[in-house]
Amino acid sequence: MDKTSPTATFNSSVFPGTPGLKGSCNLPLGFMISPMAKTTDIQCLNEQDMHLCLTCGAYLNLYTLPEKESGVWICCICEATNVAPTSSPQVLQSPIIEFRQRAAGTDNDITIDTSYCEKTSKSATMIVIDANIPPVEVKAILKELASLKLENVGLVIFSKMIHVYQIGLKGIASADIYSPTLDPTDAGDDVTDRLYFGTMDEVGYCADAFFGTSSLLCPTLADNKKSISRKEMLKINREARLSKEIENCNNRFDAFDPSKTAKLLKEARQAKQHASHRKLTRCTLEAVLYAVHMMRILEFQNGQVLLFTNGCCNLGQGSIVIDNDHIDDSSHADTVDFEKMQTAAELMRLLGADAFEVGVGIDVFCSGNSFLGTQGYLGLVKSSCGYVLSHTSFDDASFQRDVSYVCTETHMSRAVSSSSNVEETIQRMASPDRMNMLNGVIMDVRMPNYVIPKLVQGPGIIIHDSQFPLPNERAAFASCSALTAERGLPTHNLPSLKTIDMVLMQIQMGRLDATSSISVIVQTERSLPEHSFVHFQFVTRYIETNNLVTRVSTHRMPVSNDNTTFFQSVNIEMTSVLLGKEAAFRSMALSEKGKDDVLNIALSQQDIESRTFLSQSDLASTAHDIIKAYNSLQK
Repeated sequence: MDKTSPTATFNSSVFPGTPGLKGSCNLPLGFMISPMAKTTDIQCLNEQDMHLCLTCGAYLNLYTLPEKESGVWICCICEATNVAPTSSPQVLQSPIIEFRQRAAGTDNDITIDTSYCEKTSKSATMIVIDANIPPVEVKAILKELASLKLENVGLVIFSKMIHVYQIGLKGIASADIYSPTLDPTDAGDDVTDRLYFGTMDEVGYCADAFFGTSSLLCPTLADNKKSISRKEMLKINREARLSKEIENCNNRFDAFDPSKTAKLLKEARQAKQHASHRKLTRCTLEAVLYAVHMMRILEFQNGQVLLFTNGCCNLGQGSIVIDNDHIDDSSHADTVDFEKMQTAAELMRLLGADAFEVGVGIDVFCSGNSFLGTQGYLGLVKSSCGYVLSHTSFDDASFQRDVSYVCTETHMSRAVSSSSNVEETIQRMASPDRMNMLNGVIMDVRMPNYVIPKLVQGPGIIIHDSQFPLPNERAAFASCSALTAERGLPTHNLPSLKTIDMVLMQIQMGRLDATSSISVIVQTERSLPEHSFVHFQFVTRYIETNNLVTRVSTHRMPVSNDNTTFFQSVNIEMTSVLLGKEAAFRSMALSEKGKDDVLNIALSQQDIESRTFLSQSDLASTAHDIIKAYNSLQK
């Protein structure tokens, strides 16, 4: 299976002409698509060459070329008649075409405020670090992030309290400390002047002050020290040692009480022992909430929260453990409460959705071997299609590769509505009821009305109230409508909402990520004529440096009514993936009837083992049905 191809990879090179048992012998028919994969096989076109089907919204493509004299073309999805200009200089040569437009927001009549776009086009990164991570691993985290040349970086460190550092104060490690019980909106009105974002050198300086790590990330301090020879260094060390010995000798009997020696030693031992058994606390949910809030009010267009932790949330509203207040402090093991885990997972999902609405993506990096409460973190990253990655240590090569990819190869896709009134624009951006319809990555999957999607799995959500035309398509739709009316073809009651509902599936993903893949299992509703073709079209839209990129990929499959030909064309690897995903989904869905998000729920170890067994049984039963169906058709 080629994950780098932007076109869909089907599990068969031919489409069965007969539905059900006779056509495919109960084998699943489907495909996987990586809509944002990098490729060179793309034909770039001008915005004026964007031609749409007025009925279903499909794009003119290589397989439905217009007639040279009349410009008439038949849509390969809904078979409606359309008209394209005969004088178009562009000749379609590739099944993958791409358009680039200026991203001006949701309304075409809003002009772009250049100064505001320059201000909000900046991206920011907020680093959220668990205070319980060992200093040596913190040093490895900051060293790797420093190599990525990040700009506009902030720092939050959390345990019982939340430390939001003022990065911009040169030479000073200053933090605003907040209680997890305090709402971020009550933090004050002067937060915009607190210099929460700066460079990675300044972040390293503040982290060094908290964790006591070496200042590898602050070269300005090392530059101030002149290079000296080994002989001079030995001389300086010897003078410092002699000076310390003289000072100790002079102060040996000052304020010294021998009667308190035993008591002081006992207290020191008890303090050391208590520190080694202290309860590791994490108000993770509130720490991420503060990070998102700071990025929201500072007006960044795109933001990224990188959470680094080595345990589960056990303090605040996101806690997933049983309260151990009545237990001795020496007991620092957390006991998971699965009811609280479900509540925490829902709260984290809501926080992740709120972050996505203001253009902030969240990624979680975990280390260690303690219980992490991964279900909650999955809800946190769900809306922005982020990652939850677990590592043995933050000081290994796999972590370096993962954090480098997340920070450099993925980013949020967010459109900015520009206006002369900046305050009004900010309000539009922050209001969930008036969200830009082009926020995130919007992908249209169009297929004929006799092909029905049965199961869809992958990042993002399905938009049930599909929109056409979208803001970037309105001008092209109006132009095509005028041209069609000139040729005397009907244009009233178009687009057809009924047709769109039957042929269009719209998916919204949170961020631009070349490795994101979506799998779809389909089924046919009627027999198809021999020697015909079935077309699938995938339209992906995303924001890239204030440009709206629209990528159109069209896939054509020949139809065969011979099941032997179908079996010979089956992609075994792709079919195995589809079978496994379908079995896993059914094992979850059967146990959680009535729940919308059955794949993002809290599971105990017993539940995991039970559903694994159900998946294995489902796969065995499906394989048996396929073999039985094939043998019966061969008789």
